[in-house]
Amino acid sequence: PGKPDGELDADVVTAEWKAFPATQSVVFTLSSRDVDSEYLGLGISNDRQMAQSDIITAFIDSSGRTVVHDRYALARIRPLEDPVGKRDVGNGRGSVLSGVT
Repeated sequence: PGKPDGELDADVVTAEWKAFPATQSVVFTLSSRDVDSEYLGLGISNDRQMAQSDIITAFIDSSGRTVVHDRYALARIRPLEDPVGKRDVGNGRGSVLSGVT
């Protein structure tokens, strides 16, 4: 159990979230000062382990388009994309401003 809204700060990556109980949704904002990183990812699990967790990965491609993937990790390996019909991530946006992705 934790607060429905929160913020996690680290030296390189920041994750912020806001819960909207009326629509049963959460908006996440991820940022990184490491402009050389290939992607940002966020995992959500019941036991803080990678296996059996929902994972969102995102990156900005060479044309500046934001690409967001809804994934699920069966084990501590590269998570598979959720099958069509089970993808429940939407409205992915991204940018690079002043060295922050």
